[in-house]
Amino acid sequence: MNQDPLSVSSLFQVVGGLALVLILLGGLVLLLKRLNLAPANRKGSMRVIESLALGPRDRLAVVQVGERRMLLGISPGRIQHLCELEGKEAADFQSALDTEVRAVAKVSA
Repeated sequence: MNQDPLSVSSLFQVVGGLALVLILLGGLVLLLKRLNLAPANRKGSMRVIESLALGPRDRLAVVQVGERRMLLGISPGRIQHLCELEGKEAADFQSALDTEVRAVAKVSA
């Protein structure tokens, strides 16, 4: 007995096979994403604590490297170290930003 290619059982086989392939692809994508992540708490690691966009292509960022926190100015083709944050400034990005804005205003005045 020949089976009709458009029968319900053929349709379930095709849909089931497609679902299995999609599930396997999704699992592979998740696995690849996890393998590319570096451990967050290893010694000497670097991470962005906070970032503030100043324009479409410029931003300020507080970056932690080990125990040090630095304020960086980031623009296309350039990253500039603005200052090292210590004490209360390291805990509060807004106060560090205000301090730098005041310093720039004094220099330009």
